[in-house]
Amino acid sequence: MDRTFEYSLAAGIALVFLFVLARFAFRWFIRLTVVAVILVVLAGAIWVWRSYSSPRPELKPQSNTRRTGTDRK
Repeated sequence: MDRTFEYSLAAGIALVFLFVLARFAFRWFIRLTVVAVILVVLAGAIWVWRSYSSPRPELKPQSNTRRTGTDRK
């Protein structure tokens, strides 16, 4: 076998290996993305649920009367 064929065969095997590795990594990336989205949705739901279930302090209505200032002439 000549060197060109051996290099082509090695490059072909390396490309197949890289393709399989990239496919494996992409699948794990998709899985981790789905898990992260689920965790973000759950955290948002818990945050909204806790904010509505916690007792809120009552706000005092603002008075319509103005405070008299002592600097008026």
